[in-house]
Order: sequence, then structure tokens, then C-alpha cells
Amino acid sequence: MRLFQLVAYFGMLALCSTPMIASAAPPNVLLIVSDDQRPDTIHALGNSIIETPWLDQLAARGTSFLNATCANPICTPSRAEILTGCTGFRCGVMDFGKPIDPDLPTLAGWFSKNEYQTVYVGKWHNDGVPVQRGYSFTRGLYRGGGGRFAVDQTDHAGRPVTGYRGWIFQDDDGKMFPEMGVGLTPDISRHFADAAIDVIRNSSDTPFFLHVNFTTPHDPLLLPPGWEDRYPWQKMPVPDNFLPEHPFDHGNVGGRDEVLFTTPRTPEEVQKEIAAYYAAVSYMDAQIGRILTALKSAGKADNTLIVFTSDHGVGLGSHGLRGKQNMYDHTIRVPLIFAGPGIPRNTQRTTLCCLRDLFATLCDLTGTPAPKPAPDGVSLKPAITDGTRVNEFVTGYFRDFQRMIRNEQWKYIEYPQVKRKQLFHLTKDPGETVNLSGRPELQPIETALQHQLRTWFQQRGDTALDSGDQRWAHSVGENPQFWVSDVSGKKLFRWRVKAQGRQPCSNRKLAIVSTDIATFSVFRGNLTAGRQNGFYIGELTGSSSGINSDSAETAEGDLSASGGRGFSGIRAVPADSGPWSATCGSLPLEWFGGMFAGKHGQRRVAGS
Repeated sequence: MRLFQLVAYFGMLALCSTPMIASAAPPNVLLIVSDDQRPDTIHALGNSIIETPWLDQLAARGTSFLNATCANPICTPSRAEILTGCTGFRCGVMDFGKPIDPDLPTLAGWFSKNEYQTVYVGKWHNDGVPVQRGYSFTRGLYRGGGGRFAVDQTDHAGRPVTGYRGWIFQDDDGKMFPEMGVGLTPDISRHFADAAIDVIRNSSDTPFFLHVNFTTPHDPLLLPPGWEDRYPWQKMPVPDNFLPEHPFDHGNVGGRDEVLFTTPRTPEEVQKEIAAYYAAVSYMDAQIGRILTALKSAGKADNTLIVFTSDHGVGLGSHGLRGKQNMYDHTIRVPLIFAGPGIPRNTQRTTLCCLRDLFATLCDLTGTPAPKPAPDGVSLKPAITDGTRVNEFVTGYFRDFQRMIRNEQWKYIEYPQVKRKQLFHLTKDPGETVNLSGRPELQPIETALQHQLRTWFQQRGDTALDSGDQRWAHSVGENPQFWVSDVSGKKLFRWRVKAQGRQPCSNRKLAIVSTDIATFSVFRGNLTAGRQNGFYIGELTGSSSGINSDSAETAEGDLSASGGRGFSGIRAVPADSGPWSATCGSLPLEWFGGMFAGKHGQRRVAGS
């Protein structure tokens, strides 16, 4: 065992010497977040190669979640979900540069209102500055804005640096400190640890909420002296799910971090990257050890709840990817460890959870009342205590390119822009190497997952899945745009259907089904579409014939439109009032319509 492992081991024994008994005083909170750290990079949680003695001892002291996920695997939206406890659809942050909804309470703001001193250290990658998001003050704040100080750099492999250019240390008033380095530097993790230690040493009896954000192991990978050869690259195994190239365009083929690797990827390039990546994680681990030691020295260790996690993982050659914009487990899952008063020791949970659950969890564990309206996440306290299931499934999303749902056994992913689907049996295929989508014997499972996926996203107003052929077949949402107009009065001898969407529909059929017991009409006609004001507007006109029947009847009109894409939503809105319902595919939508052939009744609109 290396010397620094022995030091960490005995140091953590000292930290763990006091029994974990909940204190009457509110516990301090130390939330540590790394950047781009895969879930499989902690020695104690299954990686026999990497050396992470302080995180290992934190895991021994507490409870680790093995199926924790982020929702949106890019920095800004993932961190916004931590800050608000809400999905990107609710907090407003689905991508870079998007502001957090100012009406939502933030994690720091809420703890500040409940008499905590809230302090932010390290990387800030959301809008505004931390003191505008509820933090009392910052130390070691690191954010963009120092472009005039930027200099060209190369990473460990000699590649030009493209990440964190112009990022710089600064204070709450915007004063910059270029003398501490511009962009990422080899020892930047030490600066973050120094700032956190300063906060701990100068803390009062007021409970603190200390949020420490490392930039490691995000690229560029730059290693301090003595750490460059910590892991000989020749001994690094290539991931089991390594591919020279991803089999299709997942939505980020030409992204900044994807072009860090050559195409096709080579095992040697991946091995060298993993060696540097592991060294960066181990160096960060040593800095985390310094923070934990300072906590003990200040007499704060016994009454501090510690949480360690990351904003998302990264590819590193798995599935042919270098970057993080994907739904595979090496990226969408994150490490998550809780330790401190009342937390079971040396425990691992397979409970499904996500980063937005942290808000509710930290409130629950500290005895802090939850905000109203409540965040979207749920408390993990029952899962920490005894492994109680708190989420039936978790979801993931990346721009309009990827939508994912995952339960305890299965993961289903849709790529609406390229009309691809993936189904993985995670218990049998944890590396996600065998796509089972389309297997006839698994159709009931795939259909159920697809229905859950679409329902969850549509309930949040998402329209990404309403693209390609699927846009028409499953496009009912909270704000659909499809209507039927009565243009003749009491009976609809002439009728008109309009559909509006971002993209046109191709080779679909429209079915209108009436369940009136008395008289109803059957329509036939053709739809053509053209682009107007950024939308495709389609108009269908035709004639009707009255039919008397006690049973539902179906009439179809062929839809013809250019472009090969579908509409964003479906809705029928007759002129008068009355109860109506609609479905597109198998998904229902209720609304109120009007008189149709002289009767109130239900109407059903379906896409096939």
C-alpha cells in the first residue's frame, strides 16, 4: 500500500472514532461535487486499479448509492438540478447559458433561510454568481470571464486545450486573480481545498452549508509534478464496452470533447487518457483528504453530514465516445456517498435515485423543513436507512437528441432525430453492449417502457419525442395544436382539420372515431402542408355522410405532407361545448368540445 494510502487510512480512522449518533444541534453540511467523474472510479466501489483512499474511507464510514444518476449529462443543467431539486423542464435549464427560474427556491437559499451559513467554493457554471443564488459568500470562486488573460495551453497528450479557456479565480465583487492561474492548472484542486479549509477553520457555532466544487477530472487533464506517471498507461485496461466509433450519430458526434479523440478511437489513445484521468482523480482524492482532516481538527467532523457526488460521468472510449453527452451508465450514473451522523456505515444501496433528490434529502437528514412548493426530487432518507425503494424509474435527457428511462433491470433510450431506439437488460448486460430493441419476445417490455417514457416527458411539456414518424403516432401533450372546426352549423357536412407543428408529417393516416349513440358523421379528405412563419400548417377539407349507429365507427383520411417529420401535437376543438377525448396512438388527452351532429359525446382522434 502506498504511503499516501496509509496516511489516508489512519486519518480516516481518527475521523470515524466517534459513534455516528445524531446530535441535538443541527448538523453542518459538506457537499463535495467533482466534474465529469465516472461512477466506476472509486476503489472501494469496485475499481481495483484506481487509488482513492479518502473516498474509500468515506464509503466505509457511510452509505453509497450504486444507481445514482444525473438527468442531463452536461455541466450547467446537471448543476441546476442540484441547486433547485427540480427537473430542467421546471427550473428552466436544459442547456448551457440558460438561467435558473428566479421564482424557485435554491438549496443554498433555503438553508440560509433556515439559519445556516451557506458558502460556495470552486467551479460555478450557472447563470449569475453564487451570492445571487442564496450563498452567503464564496471562497476560491472559479468561473468564466478572464478571457483577456487566457494563454494557449496543451494537455497531457499535447492536444490544444479547448475546455475552461479564460476561466479564472475571482471574488464576489468580480475582482480576478490571474496569479492563481488562468484556465485549468495542474494543481487547481489544491486551491479549492485551500479555500474549503479556510472556511472550516474560520467557521463559528452557526451551522454551515459548505458546497465545494472541483473541476477534476474534466478535461483538459493536466497533472501536477510527481503525478504524471502514477498510472503507467500500458497497464490500463481498455473498457469492456470500448468501440472505435459510436455506431450512429447520437447528437454530439462533432462536439468539443468528442473531437479530443481521433476517429476511429484507438486502444492506446484510450489507455493514455484513462491513465491521466485516474491520476487526476487520485490527486483530487488527496485534496478531499485535506478537507476532511481540517474538519476533524476543527472539531466539526462528528456533527457534519458529508455528501460526495459528481455532476455526471464521461465516455473515455466506452461505446466509442470521449465526451459526456450520452445516456449510457458510464456517463448518466454518478458516484454518490453519504456519511455523517445517523448514516449507516459501510453500506451500499442499489436504490434508483438522481441528483435532484439531494435537495429533499438534505432537508430531511438535517431536520430542515422542505420548501413549498416542494422540489421535484424525493428524499433518499428511507433508502439510506433501510434500502426502501423511492423511485420506480429514473429518466435522462440531452437536448432534443436523447430521451431515456431506466428501471432496476431495463434501460430504454430513444434518439428522435435519427429514429433510433435502444433497449438494454442491465442485470445481464451492465456494459450496455447488446441492443435488444425490436426483439419480438421483448415487445411487451419495450412498449411498456416507451409508454412510461413518453408519459413522463409529455407531462412536463417536452416535445422532443414528437419528431420523425413518432411525432404523429405519439404526439399528444399538454399543449397540443390540432383542431376541428364546425363550418356549417348544426351538422358538419363540410369540415376542416388543421394541424400545426415544427415539422411536417409524412404518410400518416388520420382516424376520427365517434362514440355517439345517435347520429354522427364520417369524414374523408386529404391533408397537405406548407411552411409558414417557422411552422408547418396543414389543412384538410372534405365532405361528410351521416350514419346512424349504436356503435363506434372509424373513418380515415390519407395525410400527405413533405419533409418526413410529424406534428408537435393533436387536439380537436369544436365550436360549441361538450365532453370530448382524444388519443394519438395509445396516449389519451381530455378536453371539452361541442355539438357534433346534434349530440354531445366523446370523439377520439388517433394516429396510425
